[in-house]
Amino acid sequence: MHYLRFFESDFGRARRVVKGRARNVIIWTAVLTASIAVVGALTAISGLAWLGLVSTAAAGAVTVIERWDAMFRHRELWVQRSAVTAELQKLRRWAEFWRATEGSTEQVGKRILERLEEILGEDLSSWTGLRELPQQRDGEAQDGKEQ
Repeated sequence: MHYLRFFESDFGRARRVVKGRARNVIIWTAVLTASIAVVGALTAISGLAWLGLVSTAAAGAVTVIERWDAMFRHRELWVQRSAVTAELQKLRRWAEFWRATEGSTEQVGKRILERLEEILGEDLSSWTGLRELPQQRDGEAQDGKEQ
């Protein structure tokens, strides 16, 4: 139960971290993209050409944020961590049921540990597969052909 509680807590923390990063990517790219339009309009209205530098800096920041997100895949990690956390919570509920009905026996401990190992193994396979997925670029399908 100690290991089960540890991994449930650790995956829950990791899930919250990547969820926050995924949210921040969406919010900041939207804010910066909108600021490009606003600064462009201000440049046209005011005639201050130097405002174009602000627009260019915002565009560069959007590009950096999107490439960072493409490298780490925060949304996909959030979904994956959510699935693992749900599996660990389900195992904890079953483990508590088994302990309540069968007692704290060696068989119950072994069953819990075996299922925990399965979940962690599936997580590793899933994470490895996620890292091996080809990066999809704008206007391209997964197979690299134009849409």
